[in-house]
Amino acid sequence: MLEKSTCMQFMMFKIATGPDSTASKNQQDFLIVESCERGDLLTPLKLQKLMFYSDAWFVALHDEELTNEYPS
Repeated sequence: MLEKSTCMQFMMFKIATGPDSTASKNQQDFLIVESCERGDLLTPLKLQKLMFYSDAWFVALHDEELTNEYPS
């Protein structure tokens, strides 16, 4: 289990996901908080992978994009 101070330090980083989007920030915040509550270590690469997988699952289940962002 991660200590609360360590968890807060990990919440300080964000990955660059293209345009500044509220949907992406909400998705990132959810994944960061969820991993901290579970006591998992979340690196920037792991966060990026989780963002990709959550987008893919959303498209598969709902047949629409979670966010309207496309890499440039």
